[in-house]
Amino acid sequence: MDLSGGNNYSIIGYHDHNGPNQAWIFQQEDNGWFIKSVGADKYLGIEGDAEDAGNGTKVVASSTPLQVGRVSGIRILLHVKKFSVDLLWSRWHGANQIWALVERNW
Repeated sequence: MDLSGGNNYSIIGYHDHNGPNQAWIFQQEDNGWFIKSVGADKYLGIEGDAEDAGNGTKVVASSTPLQVGRVSGIRILLHVKKFSVDLLWSRWHGANQIWALVERNW
């Protein structure tokens, strides 16, 4: 996942260039996780209200932390409902919804 350098808001798919805008810190809290950009003081979030998230909801950078309920295998699901971060938005449980975590030292 790449935090767009063009507007510091859009989350886009982009080839790996080892930049800080492609690095994310997973912070575990009581009942879930927050995902924070290494390159900016922004969190992984969505456009609109979490309760209204559905197919086509954009994943964006936000100054307000958004809690994700599970980070597993690595599939990122929104805390309050069955909403998955999806690169291609094609089908539930597809390979386009599986993310690999690569440890980097910053």
